[in-house]
Amino acid sequence: MTSRRGCATHSQAAGSSDAGSVRFLVSAHASTEELFVLKQLAEGLLGADGLKSVFVSWTRTEKKQPAGTKFRVPADQRSQRERRA
Repeated sequence: MTSRRGCATHSQAAGSSDAGSVRFLVSAHASTEELFVLKQLAEGLLGADGLKSVFVSWTRTEKKQPAGTKFRVPADQRSQRERRA
């Protein structure tokens, strides 16, 4: 199978030619389990320095609430317990 526009085919693993060129982007909202899998993947591909290739990103958006809403969703999307910590 041939590669189109530089995309890897099923026979070519990501980073197989240059593992140092691989970067990972993860949401700050990812679960603990997802972060653990990402850590294992990064360290498995790049060794002990694999976490230097992981970047965390998040967005903050104001939650539009209808007038008269009794339960307000906080803009930062964290739970009450996380905000107290």
